[in-house]
Amino acid sequence: MKATSSKAVSLNAAFLDEIKQVHEELNELLSSLRVIAHCDISDATSRRLFVDSLGAMRDQLALRFSLEDAYGYIENPVDAAPWLTEVAAELRDEHSLLYRQASRLSELAESMWRSEQLAQRWQMLLAKFMSFDDQLTRHETRENELVIAVCNEDVGVGD
Repeated sequence: MKATSSKAVSLNAAFLDEIKQVHEELNELLSSLRVIAHCDISDATSRRLFVDSLGAMRDQLALRFSLEDAYGYIENPVDAAPWLTEVAAELRDEHSLLYRQASRLSELAESMWRSEQLAQRWQMLLAKFMSFDDQLTRHETRENELVIAVCNEDVGVGD
């Protein structure tokens, strides 16, 4: 009897289950930050909320990226679809860059708050956040595209 080898690519189910809650919390934070960033906020309470939310976003990104790095996106990709491994590695490499940017943004906001410069430099901080948000959105889009590609590989509808 001849042994057959499976060349299936599959989504990491543990990854999907574990990251769902973290993803929802991060999306709520990002939504709040976007609302504040697109409003004309002049009161100190709203600005403090923005500074605190940046710190929480940084922490949520750390958790999310650590889960993605620990569990991975996909299982068994090398034999069946090596290009998936390359894309997953590129996305994983972006995690440290995005986390460092989020950390710098949070530290800048906190520093500006402590030195009472936030009111004068508010627009600059918002511009930095929006630039970071664009980069993170592109990264998340590519991750979603990878998951869809894996689904297509699994069921063979990607042809």
